[in-house]
Amino acid sequence: MNNTEKIFTPYLEFYWKFIAVCAVLLLFISLTRGSIEEGTLTLKLDDPIVILLFFFIIFSSIAFLYATFKGRTIIVGEDYFILKSKFGNKKVEINEIDSIKLGRERLFQFKEKLRIIKIKLKNKRRLIRIRPSSFTEDQELSESILNLKKLIKNNR
Repeated sequence: MNNTEKIFTPYLEFYWKFIAVCAVLLLFISLTRGSIEEGTLTLKLDDPIVILLFFFIIFSSIAFLYATFKGRTIIVGEDYFILKSKFGNKKVEINEIDSIKLGRERLFQFKEKLRIIKIKLKNKRRLIRIRPSSFTEDQELSESILNLKKLIKNNR
């Protein structure tokens, strides 16, 4: 690994924060719906809200484990970037890139648009889409990709 390489990992904190909030809510709701009889605590687990929270916890845990297992990272060097995961690597050199476009993507009805980077390769039809906000150090990732874009313009 060169000194000029920067490694960007995905931002996964929202998974465990969501799981923790749902678990606390699940415990609170099941305790308030349950009862204490003759010194024993009974929890009401057949309530629809409790079941829904339980499914949220299960599906969020599966998504978190899958995202952790997949191990996606982006490595940006001086004249290339690597899309790396547990299943394989894709190294893209600067001479393979046709264009890099920085855009904004509107999700649902949010007032703020999210930044998205679209990379068109010369030999591929599909675009590579990178959403910097889903990675740690998103500003630094955007700046690194912008540096690659400047290099492409200087080489042409």
